[in-house]
Amino acid sequence: MATALYLPDRGGTAIHTHEVAVRLARLGAEVTVVSTCPSKLFVAERREGEVHILSVRSWPPKRDYYIAPALANMIHHSDSDIVHCQGYHTAVAPIVMLAALRAKIPYVITLHSGGHSSWLRRTLRPAQAWLLRPLLTRARRIIAVSTFEADMFSRRLHLPLSAFTVIPSGVDLPAVPAQPPAPGPPLILSIGRVESYKGHQRVVEALPALNRARPGTHLRIAGSGPYEGELWRLAERLGVRDRLEIAPVPADRRDEMAALLGRSWVVAMLSRYESQGLATQEALALGRPLVISDNSALGELRKYPNVRSLPAQADADEIAAAILELLDASPTSPPAMPTWDRCAAALVELYEDTLAQSH
Repeated sequence: MATALYLPDRGGTAIHTHEVAVRLARLGAEVTVVSTCPSKLFVAERREGEVHILSVRSWPPKRDYYIAPALANMIHHSDSDIVHCQGYHTAVAPIVMLAALRAKIPYVITLHSGGHSSWLRRTLRPAQAWLLRPLLTRARRIIAVSTFEADMFSRRLHLPLSAFTVIPSGVDLPAVPAQPPAPGPPLILSIGRVESYKGHQRVVEALPALNRARPGTHLRIAGSGPYEGELWRLAERLGVRDRLEIAPVPADRRDEMAALLGRSWVVAMLSRYESQGLATQEALALGRPLVISDNSALGELRKYPNVRSLPAQADADEIAAAILELLDASPTSPPAMPTWDRCAAALVELYEDTLAQSH
């Protein structure tokens, strides 16, 4: 497997790659994960149980392009039966797919599409996918993590839906108490990297109204990123700085994330774009009420009880009203969500079919 980021780096693709890698190894596969490293360390090697992990240097060190020429040589000289590229939107994807093609190793790709704070990068994403189309169409399988993602790339690449296989990411957090502790002021949780497109600022804007209705309401943003300073300045202007906390949860500390979700009264995900929304599915699996933006793959979650979907133009009062409604709503049983075991099993079946067609 080749990926731009791997644990302990944060992000849905890093978590996804880790979760399926360890399960594939348990199912008997010999798994090597190759990821990039922007530091001066050219190659690092470690083991995670039965998973062999390598990292190679990438450039530039402070940007998210992940240009890593050493990946090509590593793929070309490997004895892999199959190469799985995790994510399409960095330089890792073309390097890995082209290297596998030249080495005549069958490859598959999971798209893991995502948003971006840069207007230019968001605008260029369709063109980027189109430029990759010759390599994507040569993949033995194109895997999407949601029906939304498959539909979008089918239209964007002018490919039939049959060219895509939908294999959702899974949910596997430690069990926690089903309800938040009482009494006490509510804890609202907004999850995701601290970028403008993730929409944390919209929850901060709703915080004054929430505190007028429910004094002491506290907002925890579970993430880190370049937009943090702007969020603090916004909270200062709105007079709710003392009601805000911004702190990430290490990606490999799933117990801490489960505990934080267990303490939260309502979880918010007002992102402009999510290909699946792994954090929201984890929240639902633990019975947390959820406020979402009605867009991208998040819109697929509106079918569940105790989920309120809001239009992109919803203002602070509307967001606060949706959260307050959920604070007073009756609890519901957590819905059944996809699991990592099913995800890994589906990948094994896909690999076996791919290899059978190669002979």
